[in-house]
This record gives sequence, structure tokens and C-alpha cells, in this order.
Amino acid sequence: MSIVPKVVYPIHDYPSYEPRDALVITSKAVIPSFGIGLTYATAMERFRHFRAPLIPSLIRVGKESFFLGSVGCAYQFVEVAASNVREREDGWNNFCGGLAAGALIGVRAGTVTNTVFTSLLFGSILGLSRWAGGMFGSFSKEVEVDHSKSDGPQSDFWMVRDRVPLSETISKVGEGRGVFYSNGKPAVPSSEEA
Repeated sequence: MSIVPKVVYPIHDYPSYEPRDALVITSKAVIPSFGIGLTYATAMERFRHFRAPLIPSLIRVGKESFFLGSVGCAYQFVEVAASNVREREDGWNNFCGGLAAGALIGVRAGTVTNTVFTSLLFGSILGLSRWAGGMFGSFSKEVEVDHSKSDGPQSDFWMVRDRVPLSETISKVGEGRGVFYSNGKPAVPSSEEA
């Protein structure tokens, strides 16, 4: 009697795609992003300048917290916009958002190399964490692998998809305001109804 090991790997039952309003979701991320930025900037100001004058210290804290808040908002907007453009919910959306956030952090250093490196680093970390199930592993399931198939796992990554015109792609960025449900009513009230 042979023992066959049980292989555990993430199965990606991503949520089904639903159009999301990029502006509304990004506006909800503003306060947490700026709050985290303010907390970090205040702590770093205290560590760097122990007895600094009040006004220059407030200016430095304000600049740093604004910068870190904008990084969080850029991530959230690009992640939602990528989801709307691609019409999928998966780790590539988080990768795109990480690219934007990392690019903002890298631009501050002032070199192209730093910008490219930090954007790829942030994008890879955030995309892989989403692919692996996020922070709490919500996509992980125990699965027994059927070793009778010689083919490896199939991926549709390299498959060519139908191309869409640029105007349609641009109209999908931030989609959610003009989405209609099956009953014919708009998902978000239009300006005529208000």
C-alpha cells in the first residue's frame, strides 16, 4: 500500500466581476491613507528631530502625510480602474495598483532606476499576495491532485483575447456610473433622476 501525499495549493475562485465606481471607492480610501501617512510622518518627525521648532515640523509632517496618503489613493484608483478595464477580479489588478503606488514612491527618489525598481517591487508583492489569497488566505483550499494527468495546470495567460477600441477602453475606466442592471434601472442614480 503506497502513500500518496496530499498537495495543498491555492485555488483561485476569485469573486465574479462586478463594475465598481473608481471615484467613490478611492474617496473612501482617502481618510485611512492619510491617517496612516499622518501617523507615520509624526513618528518619523519625532525620531529625526527631537526638539524641532513647531512650524517647520508641522510643514514636514504635512508634506510627508500628504505624499503617503496620495500613494494609497493612487493604488486604490488604479486597482479599481484595472478591474473595470479588464472586467476581471484577480491579482493582476493589484499588480497594476502596486505599480502605480511604487512608481510614486520611486519618483520621490529622483532616478528612473529607483522608480522602475520600486514600482515592480510593489506591484509584484501586492499581486502575489492577492494571488496567494490575500492577507487571510481566503482563496486557499485543500485539493487532492490527480496524478494520472500528465499535463500541467493550464493557464489562459498566453491566449489572445479580442481587442477593443481605445474609446471603449477609456470609457470603462471608472465605470460604474452608467451601469444598468437587468431590470433596466441604473445602478447609480443618473443626473436626470436627481
